[in-house]
Amino acid sequence: MRRTLLFLLALGGTYACGVYTGPSGPKNTYALARVGAQQLPVPLDGNAPLPLLVADTFRLASDRSKSESLILQQTTVIQQTADGKLLRRDASFVYRIDQGNLIYDNCPVGSFCLASLVYAPRIFQVIGDSLFEVVQPGLQTPPHVYGLVRY
Repeated sequence: MRRTLLFLLALGGTYACGVYTGPSGPKNTYALARVGAQQLPVPLDGNAPLPLLVADTFRLASDRSKSESLILQQTTVIQQTADGKLLRRDASFVYRIDQGNLIYDNCPVGSFCLASLVYAPRIFQVIGDSLFEVVQPGLQTPPHVYGLVRY
């Protein structure tokens, strides 16, 4: 009996370790590493000193309440004034993976957006542990590059 109990405890401990150290499935977090060739923080308005983009993260998850929709939760941190106070913005978007690209419309979940007029999809090529933004031809915005955050 004692051996059986020890075996079950060891088996349970092994299972628990697998749960915590195994792959995270669709729940991955990516942090913005650079914008074009610039490291963070970067100015939001070209060469103006403020506001600054301090941090930006994507968390990829599924939404159990909406028929397993894939949800991208974005957290953006911006410094708007010279006193160093930070503004944090959180938003959720529906995303999909198509031919090695992560694609999401930048219209937040639950918002009323005129998609074709104002909001366009953002496309990221998935290469290894990184997301490389695919910038539409003719746009002057530098591409964003996100890296997988490992815990």
